[in-house]
Amino acid sequence: MARGRGHAGFTMVEMVVTIAITGIIVALAVPSFKTTLMNSRRAALINDFVASAGYARSEALNRKAPVVMCRVNNPATATDCTSSSGSGYEKGWIVATATIGTGCALSNFTVLRRGGPAAEPTATMKGNTLVASTFFFNAMGAAGVSCNASNGTFVYCDSRGFSSTLPTANVLVLSPGGRISNMASNDANASTYATSCSP
Repeated sequence: MARGRGHAGFTMVEMVVTIAITGIIVALAVPSFKTTLMNSRRAALINDFVASAGYARSEALNRKAPVVMCRVNNPATATDCTSSSGSGYEKGWIVATATIGTGCALSNFTVLRRGGPAAEPTATMKGNTLVASTFFFNAMGAAGVSCNASNGTFVYCDSRGFSSTLPTANVLVLSPGGRISNMASNDANASTYATSCSP
């Protein structure tokens, strides 16, 4: 008497074990993927911001005239630096030529470049009092903040907050010479400029 051939396939126990192992792998991978995604979004915004500042400085040198960089609520439609109330640079910014008058009053804007907004929905990028909404580069490429050459500080944070032991945020420092340095929140020098998401 001939024996019947066995049926190929999974038993119920094998199926349950496979699903359980897959669930464990996914549970371990999701937090790592989220961190990678947040880090990528942070790097993209910071790189865009630093590139825009470098562009503004270069244009100021080429034009031998001040070039302004300011935060705006909607970079796609902004035509001047007056639409920046209540937000940080995470909403976006513009680079523009402008006339700088008495008391740092800005007028006669011509937009040269637009940047942002942040892809990370929990992101904030705040400037300290000197660069909270606007800064500019003069004809010599020096940074002007509150009409004086001084250090300006920006801090990028997201839902992970600011940590001095983990690289959860970034501190950017605008020097009087017009250069921006970027450091992670756990860098030894970061605490000189900021210790929280609000510089």
